[in-house]
Amino acid sequence: MKVLFVAALAALVCTAPLGAKQLPGTRVSVEFVQPERFSDVQESGYTSGSSRDRLLSDLRDWLVREAPRYLPDGAWLTLRVTDVDDAGRIRIIRGREIRVVSEMFPARVDFTWSLRDARGNPLKSGSERLVEIPHSSLIRTDSYGPMGSVKIAVERWLRDLNRLVGSPRS
Repeated sequence: MKVLFVAALAALVCTAPLGAKQLPGTRVSVEFVQPERFSDVQESGYTSGSSRDRLLSDLRDWLVREAPRYLPDGAWLTLRVTDVDDAGRIRIIRGREIRVVSEMFPARVDFTWSLRDARGNPLKSGSERLVEIPHSSLIRTDSYGPMGSVKIAVERWLRDLNRLVGSPRS
């Protein structure tokens, strides 16, 4: 029975629309604001709409799964993502679309955020523009899956947020 519930929950996460999303039992809510206007969210070889939905769904799932590790006990994080620009650019090479990543085209993500305690009282809030220059660190972006540079930028911000609010987690 538990396996069926987990499978049904996984299917819900993968097929949900790109609006605000917070699953029961999670402490992170992610909303993509007008994702059709985002700067660059596309996989090589796919149409921009289907690719965008798949990549943003993956990003949301990653945030919902990873962000709680950096939050104070009982705290809730709300993110409203207003733009994403994946590292590199799509180029046609030998008749195929390939994402070419270089330092000339860094990853960028813009969002507003709020952090509340377990009672719903505001702790901190703000807006961010995070930039990650590919190859600027020794971290392998491919270990993060799609949009690895974007995820690395957000993870660094989460660590800084963790220090800002004094969470005992690392």
